[in-house]
Amino acid sequence: AAADRLPADVKSKHWDSAASRIEDFEIERKTLGAAELIEPVGVLLPPATGKLLFRWRKVEGAEGYEVRVRSVKLRTPAAATEAAEKTFVVNETSTELPVAAEGQYRWEVRPLANTDSHGAAGAIGPKSAADFDLNRNAKFAEGAGYIAVSTLISPYNYRVVSPASGFNGTTDSLALAMRLSAEYFPKPQWGLGTAVENTSFKILGTSYSRVGFELTARYRLKLDDAQNGWLLYPKAGLEGRQYFEIYPDTSVAVSAAGGTIAVKEISMLTAGPMAGFDLRKQFSGTFSLGLKFSYFMPLTVLSGGDVQALSSGGASARNLSAGLQGLYWMGPRWALGLGAYLENRSIAFTRKGTASTRPEEIYMDATYFFGSLIYTFGK
Repeated sequence: AAADRLPADVKSKHWDSAASRIEDFEIERKTLGAAELIEPVGVLLPPATGKLLFRWRKVEGAEGYEVRVRSVKLRTPAAATEAAEKTFVVNETSTELPVAAEGQYRWEVRPLANTDSHGAAGAIGPKSAADFDLNRNAKFAEGAGYIAVSTLISPYNYRVVSPASGFNGTTDSLALAMRLSAEYFPKPQWGLGTAVENTSFKILGTSYSRVGFELTARYRLKLDDAQNGWLLYPKAGLEGRQYFEIYPDTSVAVSAAGGTIAVKEISMLTAGPMAGFDLRKQFSGTFSLGLKFSYFMPLTVLSGGDVQALSSGGASARNLSAGLQGLYWMGPRWALGLGAYLENRSIAFTRKGTASTRPEEIYMDATYFFGSLIYTFGK
């Protein structure tokens, strides 16, 4: 009489025996356990087919499972119509469900037992829940980054226009540089970058040097869904350069004979904000090509306390660099880079203790050719 209320593991079962034989058995009530969810969890790429595979472990005594998927936060208003909750009843421990819009989701599974022909359950187990995020940038891992060592060589042009000293001089040189740079992404899209560069060059047979530094924040964005697609890295931060004994000292007589600089020198430090972007195309698993662009605005010039103010226009407004870099990956961790970029650098400022009201101007332009050895770390 209680056939429809038997536990799932004994319902509809039978035994064969002789008519005169008596069998004894006991029925114990057992509670359905919770399903252990396997996938999807974490940050995932939106599925190309529009469907995701949901998997969980079998629950003893369950005849079916109720699967519920709901959006927590969709990234695009156009996908808001897909935000309704969806519930499915399946007999297996996996199923493919339509979920394609980027955003955050929660899915839940409840085991069912004593189901009738219409799918109604006489016993329902506890709910298990997990979250996942569909994001086109899911291929990027948290806690990953790189360290790069680069050597640079450049035809270097240096020009000083000094109303305070009464000359306008230009000279050319060959600049050599070593650069150490690194990036680290604590989040899949957000990262931090830093770099230190030491450059040496000659003017009239005398060696000079400068040290540059950068500290930037950057955002990493995948522009398409292709496996080898386009990546965009907007960036902004702080940049500075320390020039050692490179600018004319107005306390001594100076001259510009034959268009070349022949002066006694002092040091100076320039610093200010920078902004730009990197655009990279991954052509294969081993090769990519990138375009780099940045703009720098020097807001501070320090030079032995004799700088009065930084000019707002002229030479200070033309600080930019642009170039190309190719990367070849020799393995999962190591890569070689080759490239070139054009750089225009200049500063305009006024000085204390001089009769001239016109700004001092320095122009430092170069075309750099470089090679890099890159090591990636983290996930």
